[in-house]
Amino acid sequence: QVIDTIEGLRDVVGGMLDTYLSSVSNKMNEIMKTLTIIASIFIPITF
Repeated sequence: QVIDTIEGLRDVVGGMLDTYLSSVSNKMNEIMKTLTIIASIFIPITF
């Protein structure tokens, strides 16, 4: 029974880790989108 509990907790922690990594990835995508917009505005100005 202890092993079942540990395996269940491991699954929960794995799900939490996946959720956290997905959240970090989404935040990074938003940052990259913002930087791309800024770069597309300023790069033509420099040439």
